[in-house]
Amino acid sequence: MAKKADIHKTHTKVLQATLIGSAVVLVLIAVIRSFHAPKIHALESADAEPDYGTGIAAFFRRLFKRPIHSELNDNQKTKIAVQESIKHNKAYFKTLESSSEMLNHAKLLVKEMIAQGITSPFSQAGLLAVVSKESNFIYKRENLNYDSASLQRVFGLSKEVADKIAHKPEEIANTVYMPPHNTQLGNTEAGDGWKFRGGGPNQITGRNAFDKYGKEIGVDLVTDPDKIDEPEIAAKACVDFFKDGMSALMKSNILLKDGKTKMAHSAFYNNPTGSINGFANESDAAAAFYNINAGAGQTEKFLLADVTGGRALCMARATGFLDFIKTQKQAA
Repeated sequence: MAKKADIHKTHTKVLQATLIGSAVVLVLIAVIRSFHAPKIHALESADAEPDYGTGIAAFFRRLFKRPIHSELNDNQKTKIAVQESIKHNKAYFKTLESSSEMLNHAKLLVKEMIAQGITSPFSQAGLLAVVSKESNFIYKRENLNYDSASLQRVFGLSKEVADKIAHKPEEIANTVYMPPHNTQLGNTEAGDGWKFRGGGPNQITGRNAFDKYGKEIGVDLVTDPDKIDEPEIAAKACVDFFKDGMSALMKSNILLKDGKTKMAHSAFYNNPTGSINGFANESDAAAAFYNINAGAGQTEKFLLADVTGGRALCMARATGFLDFIKTQKQAA
C-alpha cells in the first residue's frame, strides 16, 4: 500500500510539474509575442481591441494573437492586409531596381513631380505607391479580364450579367464603364468604355478624363487614347491628375463610417494646410492619393473596406518608396 501511495504521489508531482511548466511556457510565449508585435506606421490611430471571442478558445486566440477575422472591423482588416503586403516589399523593390523599364518610369515620374511643384518626399512617395499598385510602372491599357465573382465584388454586377460577360474584357469595359452602370466618366458613344479604359501610370479612365488631361498637357488623347502610355506623356498626365485631384479633395469633406459625421479631408489626412506638399508622413500621403485615384471624395467606409486590397498595398509600399526617393537623391 505504501508503495502505491508513493507512486500516486510521484505521478501527482509529475503532473503538477508538467502543468506548471506548461503554464510558464505559455506565459513566456505571450510575453515574447507582446514585445515583438508588429507596428504599422500611420495606422496606429486606427487600432482597436481585436475580437477574440469568449471561453477557453478565446484564451488561446488571444495568446497566439489570432482574432476572429470574420468579426474584425475595417481598420483591423486593413492593418492585417498591410502587414501581409509588407512581407513582399523587399522582393518588390529589388525587382523595381533591376528592371530598367520600371526604374526609368519611376524616375521620370519623380522628375515630373518636381517640375510640377510636388517637392515633398512624403508626397512623392505616396504618389509612387499608388502608381505601383495601378500599373507597376509598366504602362499598358487596362486588361479587365475579370471572372464572374470579381465582377460582382468589385463592380457590383448581378450574377446573371457577370456570368454573361466574364473573361470578355471589351464587353466588360463597355458594361462597367458605360451608362447606366457608370455615368461619371463621360462615356456616351458606343465603345467608349473600351476606348477610354484605364491607361498610363495611374490608369486614368473615361472620355472626360482623357479629354481634360490631354488638353491640359497639350496632347489629343481623345483621338488617340493609346498615347496615354507613352512615358513622357504618361508622366505629365499622371502628375497633372493628382494635382487637380488634390485641390478637389482638400476643398471637400469625407463621410465617416457612422454614415452621419463629416470631416474635412485636410483633418482626416493630417494635412492642415491642404497643400499637396503638406503631408506629415508618407502613409497619409499614400492614403490621400489612393482616395483621389479612386475618385476624389470616397467615403471612409468604402476606402477602408478595400475590396481589391489596393489601399493596403499602397500604404505598405509607401515607406519603401520614401527610401527609394532618398536613394535617388543621394545618387544624383
